[in-house]
Amino acid sequence: MQKLYDLSLLEELDDKESILDVLSLFLDNTPAEVKELSLLVQQKNWNVLFRQAHKIKGAVAILQATKLAELLGRLEENAKEEKGLSGIEKQVEEITTLFAQVEIHLREEQELIKKELASTE
Repeated sequence: MQKLYDLSLLEELDDKESILDVLSLFLDNTPAEVKELSLLVQQKNWNVLFRQAHKIKGAVAILQATKLAELLGRLEENAKEEKGLSGIEKQVEEITTLFAQVEIHLREEQELIKKELASTE
């Protein structure tokens, strides 16, 4: 099974506080952005959906969440080209489900890093 994400790019910083900052920023903002995708599909607001998918794709790319980035890339392309719209709702459901799994694991990572930092103080 493919790993949901890979923090190795962030770990190259070799700074737990910076990693924690990136994770916190991601976890503070991205869940609401992912949730908004469904609303944009309902509104048939393809231009904003395209931009939102592009924005989220950039954020998940830093975490090397490859499968999620691929799904967002397809959604981004479909919204931009206004093609494959009959399946776009299913795409968003798949993204939302996968993101929920990634989010759970990232929150666990976040807590582990917080504990590590607290034990070194």
